[in-house]
Amino acid sequence: MSAAQTHPAVSVVVPLYNEAENVPILQNELTDALKGIDHEIIFVDDGSTDATLSRLTTTPQVRVLRFEKNAGQSAALYAGATAARGAFVSRRTLDKAPLFMPARRPRAAPPSS
Repeated sequence: MSAAQTHPAVSVVVPLYNEAENVPILQNELTDALKGIDHEIIFVDDGSTDATLSRLTTTPQVRVLRFEKNAGQSAALYAGATAARGAFVSRRTLDKAPLFMPARRPRAAPPSS
């Protein structure tokens, strides 16, 4: 693992619980939004009982933490933040998925000249 992978610029922590349907969409959109940025995405599976884990695509920039039983979103966020190696740590939740997915967020208009 390179020094950049050991200490990426950005860590994104995503707690998951039974999100098999949504997680591939979120992962693709996060990956697209982070292109060109040294990053890691930490998915924390909070004891899902569906196929959430099998729907994740593993890459060198993706880390997965797994709880054996559901401990709650706060515990998952804490575990992910503790494991994060980035200089900047962000969190994303799927509570309101359309608002949090990067490709669906409204973008600010560029300043007019």
